[in-house]
Amino acid sequence: MCIFQKNLNLISFIKKIIFIICYKENGIINKIFQIFTNQLIEIITISTHLDNEIKLFFIRIEIKGFFNEKYLSFCLNKALPYGSKIFFQNIKIPKIVIMVTKESHCIGDLLVKKKFGNLNVEIIAIISNYKILKSLAKLFEIPFYHVSHISLSREDHNNKILNIIQILKPDYIILAKYMRILTSSFIKKYINKIINIHHSILPSFIGAKPYFNAYQRGVKIIGATAHYVNINLDSGPIIFQDSANIEYNYSVNDIISIGREVEKYVLSRALYLVFSNRVIVFKDRAIVF
Repeated sequence: MCIFQKNLNLISFIKKIIFIICYKENGIINKIFQIFTNQLIEIITISTHLDNEIKLFFIRIEIKGFFNEKYLSFCLNKALPYGSKIFFQNIKIPKIVIMVTKESHCIGDLLVKKKFGNLNVEIIAIISNYKILKSLAKLFEIPFYHVSHISLSREDHNNKILNIIQILKPDYIILAKYMRILTSSFIKKYINKIINIHHSILPSFIGAKPYFNAYQRGVKIIGATAHYVNINLDSGPIIFQDSANIEYNYSVNDIISIGREVEKYVLSRALYLVFSNRVIVFKDRAIVF
């Protein structure tokens, strides 16, 4: 049995998030509780998700106490079913770079939330292929990098942005209505670290005027999706979605306004979930606790 280790040189007071992926088995939670009890580790919260289709148990545990991470991992692996995966995540304020084009509603919302303490994050830079939002960045005292795409191939433009990002070393890259497609080589450097906001509840209406096209078709629901970016366009693991009803007498401008409000909410909610360590990616899915 794994018990509280007596060598104090091996332990320190730590707060951690633990994600566990394991096969379904009776008594798993009791085994986990027993390990933490034996090591005098306090469980702050525990959340579970059981996927009966694939017989997998997803567990999120927030803990604090004096412990050795390697020893705790050893004890958990010994108690859990064979093939279990255990991930430790630090509780910290993430550093992010926000990429934008011309639209201000999403980035403006994030900047205001950050300013008034409603978004626990450090915004280290804003990058744009236009100068339109430079004044907004200046207002919030955020470094602004203008990287024009004019006369550049997509790959060359992405490489110029990458040169900046690799110096800044953010934890995440946020595409707050960044309206250019990233190259696969760019994306592969930041797997599950790029988050995009997209009007994906309008899958039929691609292009520059999705809300106008939705109006033309008389849609009754519009919405948005925040997702991780992968090499397949707008098909990465979904973090959060929401929608809004459309009445018959709404104008195009009404739909645009409502759509932007939904986009702001969906993006900020998704970032809250990710930055508070409530999301784990499993294959093509984002498991949200």
